Amino acid sequence: TMTRMAPSSGVVVVEEGSTTAASAAATESNALISPPQVHQEEPNIYEFPKNLRPTYGDLPIILQLATWITSFWVSVSFTVRQIAFWKAMARGNTFWNFRILIQCILETLLLGVVSNLLLQDLFFAPTRISTTDLIKSFHLPSPLSRYETLALDNGKSLGVHYVQYDNPSPEPNQDKTTIHVNHGFGASSLSWIPAVPLLAEKWNGTTVMGHDACGFGFTERPEDWPGAYDTATSAKIGKCLLFSNAAADNAADRIILMGHSSGTQATLLLAQDIPEDVPLDVVLVAPVLTRPPRIGTKRGVLRKLLVDPPIRYALRRLVGAKNFWRNGLRLAWGDPARLQNADVLRFQWPAICEGWEQGMADIVRLEGRNRENDETMNLFRHVLRRPQTRVVVVSGTGDKVIPTKSLETLLQGEEENENLAFVKMDGLGHDPFEENPDGFVHVVDNALSSLSSAPVPNPMVINRFSSDNP
Repeated sequence: TMTRMAPSSGVVVVEEGSTTAASAAATESNALISPPQVHQEEPNIYEFPKNLRPTYGDLPIILQLATWITSFWVSVSFTVRQIAFWKAMARGNTFWNFRILIQCILETLLLGVVSNLLLQDLFFAPTRISTTDLIKSFHLPSPLSRYETLALDNGKSLGVHYVQYDNPSPEPNQDKTTIHVNHGFGASSLSWIPAVPLLAEKWNGTTVMGHDACGFGFTERPEDWPGAYDTATSAKIGKCLLFSNAAADNAADRIILMGHSSGTQATLLLAQDIPEDVPLDVVLVAPVLTRPPRIGTKRGVLRKLLVDPPIRYALRRLVGAKNFWRNGLRLAWGDPARLQNADVLRFQWPAICEGWEQGMADIVRLEGRNRENDETMNLFRHVLRRPQTRVVVVSGTGDKVIPTKSLETLLQGEEENENLAFVKMDGLGHDPFEENPDGFVHVVDNALSSLSSAPVPNPMVINRFSSDNP
């Protein structure tokens, strides 16, 4: 049985129509600080509050000059080798003069860089804030954001951030659909925001939702439950949200599950939990089909003290660079010209969450294990043969992460399966539902429509594995 736990003390449940005292207090506090500012390019994502900084700030020029001058003075005045420098100068020893001068320059550079980094970390570091503090003092990243403590069917509970779009005007005379989306590696539920309203409109979705997997976004990161990072746990979160919302909608006539990249595994596991008498559509975007579900491991004392701190710092420095997300997304987009500031903002938001670096380090370590295991492909084949199920695989031809050719190779032997369509989106990259949301919905709708028809001759079936673009 899937139930939702009442929020513990100090945890705000952000839901439309909530009238709890905690929520009211948070709203009043937020109003006193600054009201959320919607981004001009995307109405369902907020700008960062002024008091939160997603990247490292620049040191003032005067402070930088003072740091470098001090570093040079220290390197010359307080080392034995620099004393030898002046003695060598008096003797006119050219070789030693040059050698010690180079040493002096290198020491100045090292001391200056370290000093500047230290000052940046002390006074201009990017913000790290817990989800509960973010709710109390500011606001969640989207008007669609919710945060709730969920009771999962394994007896565990977890604070989960998810986005939920409730269709304001579903068609009463059409089949009702509940839609759940899973994000990929390094992303969060925010990545689906551009497509969410379109999904609801196209398939008469009463509710569209997607959660942050543990280790990503604003979902809780428990240190005493390594299994929280498993793909299976992400599927349990999706099941809890999906079933409770489907029940609230008086049982959906159809369920649509969408998974992106490494979110494929959770989507397939969730598909197995859908009752077979419920029509199901599964849409996999740039799917990772060659890895098994992750298995959590505990962090030992030595790893906590010696290994994790430098990894966390390196990740913080990397992600804290001003153009890190922009440059990374330009590589992921098939057409970098399509990249907007709102796209960057959706990826920047989760990185301010406290514990982001540790969560990423854990997941990178776990993702690197047992890559050759074929369990995920077996899950895919099992779901493909489920009754009343249609599966659509979408690939951008400009995807450098999961190339189209690699998916074609994996899907060899399934071309004639009447429940499967493989669609290529010309020129798009790894995130086609973000890069071109309208085009994405269009090609998926066309693919599902082709699968709705009666059995057709083999050549027509194979044609469903060709390009389909708006």
